[in-house]
Amino acid sequence: RKRSQVRHPDYVLVQDPTLIKDFDVTEGMDDNGLVIINTPTLTSQIKPRGQRIITVPASLIAEEIMGRADRANTALLGAFVAATGEVSLESLIAATRQRFPGPMGEKNVEAIRRAHDFVKSAAGKGAK
Repeated sequence: RKRSQVRHPDYVLVQDPTLIKDFDVTEGMDDNGLVIINTPTLTSQIKPRGQRIITVPASLIAEEIMGRADRANTALLGAFVAATGEVSLESLIAATRQRFPGPMGEKNVEAIRRAHDFVKSAAGKGAK
């Protein structure tokens, strides 16, 4: 449970896209890094130096499924799984169901799957 600054991330997930106006979210990241941004459109405010940038409408997905746009975190995790393969989709779904049993868990699972499918579909279309 170490708590410290991450100085050289491999991955960055940006839940609040307004942060990219004031912060270089790729700082300390090497050229092979991945940034996943919660936004429906690619933003010109990030100037990647080789990093891969993926955008996913996580807030829109959360609002549609859970009725709250501020619940985008599980959708972002679904996008992360699709983009990296660091964790299996099945493991993320199982952990989500364990943490949030019942209807709320199932809504989170639906958000995870929707964002996962969005990223996989975008990758098939040649997205950066």
